[in-house]
Amino acid sequence: MKEFVFNFTSNNINKFSLGSEVYNLLTTALIFDQSVTLILSLKEDSLNKNSLLFLSKVVNFPGEFRLVSKKNITNYQFNFLGIELLTSEEIENVIAKADYCVNC
Repeated sequence: MKEFVFNFTSNNINKFSLGSEVYNLLTTALIFDQSVTLILSLKEDSLNKNSLLFLSKVVNFPGEFRLVSKKNITNYQFNFLGIELLTSEEIENVIAKADYCVNC
């Protein structure tokens, strides 16, 4: 199984809209039973339930899918998606172990 990591640094959530390149890459990896980690490298004010609703359709795909964000985030209203809070070093390790990593 290949490990795909998408480091989402953009505040442009349209990159995950149906048919967009990033959405297609992410869903293709999941459909082919690959491991996918999406790192939410967003500013804390961007991490709220309304702005992250676009991810709810991705979370329901079959396959090993993991959502990760930095541990220093204090806004917990987005936990409905099961986001793991990791330190910067842990996030760097996730990226280092990946077979494929893209900043988007």
